[in-house]
Amino acid sequence: MPGTHLSEIEKKLLKSWSAGAFGDFPLLQSIVISAPEGRGLRGIRNIALDFSYPVTFLSGQNGSGKSTLLSLAALAYHGFAGHEPYNCKRWAGHGAGRFGYYTFQDFFYRGPGDPDVSGVQITWGFSKGKPVSITKQSDKWMRYERRPSRPVEFLGLTRAVPAIELPALRKQFGVSASMKAMPLGESAIAHLQKVLGKVYPSAEILSGTRSSLRRSGRADGYTSFNMGTGEDALISLLARLEAVPIGSLVIIEELETGLHPAAQRRAATALIEICCERKLQII
Repeated sequence: MPGTHLSEIEKKLLKSWSAGAFGDFPLLQSIVISAPEGRGLRGIRNIALDFSYPVTFLSGQNGSGKSTLLSLAALAYHGFAGHEPYNCKRWAGHGAGRFGYYTFQDFFYRGPGDPDVSGVQITWGFSKGKPVSITKQSDKWMRYERRPSRPVEFLGLTRAVPAIELPALRKQFGVSASMKAMPLGESAIAHLQKVLGKVYPSAEILSGTRSSLRRSGRADGYTSFNMGTGEDALISLLARLEAVPIGSLVIIEELETGLHPAAQRRAATALIEICCERKLQII
């Protein structure tokens, strides 16, 4: 819940959510981790998280389990035909019905010395249909096809890694590089200006063969190589929120990264407005 003194847009969102009229996909309403024995999942043996509003902000100390719950939210659904999630590694279907989806290997990897998590049970609750539970009984987490279909985007911290620190980007995006430019729409530009408090004549995503950069239209134009981390991450975020299918679930890791506290508050407001515009569930 956003609080007791709600704005008109917040009241509208709450009414739609409570009436079950928020978009066409089953909404994620709960995540439960249960581990009667062993060390649990990253030390979590018993926790239940409910979602009672389209936009949820998780806050807690380091090591409290926020990233684990965000990862499990991304794993609540199977893929949706035609949707290509950012940075997913698993694909299914053919032609127009091809889709990507996240798997446990994208978020939970057992490295040297990491504990076995066999016996951990994960249960997701939805606004439509029965809850889905899985238990890790072997080296793999199975039964992705049992989960409802919905477009899902997980936007991790890779969006906030400065381009200047990535040699591969310098090699790909030289002065004479061939790129495809995708401009941000009017709504995304308006949100960008509100959050950062600056005028942006334009902003766009520059796509190469393997990765992308951002370019701002301010001050005669500059790319991610000469852009602050917060500005770069925000343009990337707004571009993805504009591109995902209506009704998607969008998970954002550390929204505040690179943003001044005042901009963080405005970014939170922007997410609520975008949620209303595009019927997104945002965590």
